[in-house]
This record gives sequence, C-alpha cells and structure tokens, in this order.
Amino acid sequence: TDAQRLTLATVLAGAWGLLLGRYSGLDDVLFGTVVSGRDAAVPGIESMLGLFIHMLPVRVQVDDDAEVWPWLRALQAQQAAARARQTTPLAEIQSFTEVPAGTPLFRSVLVYQDYPFDAALFSDAELSIGFVRAADPTHYPLVVTAIPGPELHLSFEYDEAWFEPGAAE
Repeated sequence: TDAQRLTLATVLAGAWGLLLGRYSGLDDVLFGTVVSGRDAAVPGIESMLGLFIHMLPVRVQVDDDAEVWPWLRALQAQQAAARARQTTPLAEIQSFTEVPAGTPLFRSVLVYQDYPFDAALFSDAELSIGFVRAADPTHYPLVVTAIPGPELHLSFEYDEAWFEPGAAE
C-alpha cells in the first residue's frame, strides 16, 4: 500500500544517518537536507521567480536493535512532518534548539536532487549543449549529493581541513 512505500530520499537519509552514526560512534546524528521551499499553499507560488531552497535538519537515531522497515517508515513520517517547516529559515529553526547562535547545527548535508528534467526542452535542432559543468559551493565540511535516474549517482564533497589525509575517501 502507499502507506508502506518508502521514498528513495528516506532510504538515502537512513543510510546516511547510519553511516554517520557508525563512523562517529554516536547513536543520535543530525545532518542537513535541502528542500525546495516552494510551498504550494502560497498563492501564486508557481509564477514566482527566485531561489526558494532551504536547509532543514534531519535527526536520525541509530538503534542497532530496530527493525529496518519500521525504523525507515518512522524516519519518513518525521521527514514529512519537517516539510511543514520548509519555508522557515534555518537560523530560526536553530533558535528553538540549545545550540548557540553562530555554532553550526550540523556539519554534513545530504542533497537529494529529484527535480524533473525534461530533455525535450533541449531537443530543438538550433540549440546544442556540448558541455555542462555545475558548481555548488558549500560551507559544510561534508556533502553527499544523490541524483536518481536509471542509475543512482552519488557524489561526495569534503573540506580537506576537516579530515585526516585519506579519511574521507
């Protein structure tokens, strides 16, 4: 049933949380995730221009004794509830925590890029795109980007100042 389906974003968030937990030795980890911030409830949002993305914290509690399926379903429900705050600036979200202002809420980010891309938009014979390179600089020490498709593409970026040589690899 639909209630039992898991999104790929949830599976990836769970995997990232488990990985961070295993490498850090912590059973409670927090990382950021990017959300679109385009709330359908805002009148006229579909015609507005601009960058609406926001960063939301994702808290994953690692429990070695938990059954995977219920644990992931709970994580998915948690993420769905967090979407209600997708237009709230991260600084405001942080103000509700005990983390002091100026201290990062998290140091790693999971970016799940699932926006639709229609290749037909670029099928005009007069338009040719030969090379595309995207650069998304970030101030987070560790970023994993997941791009779904026929094959899942994962990329990792890290700040060498935060890691021992070879540790991130």
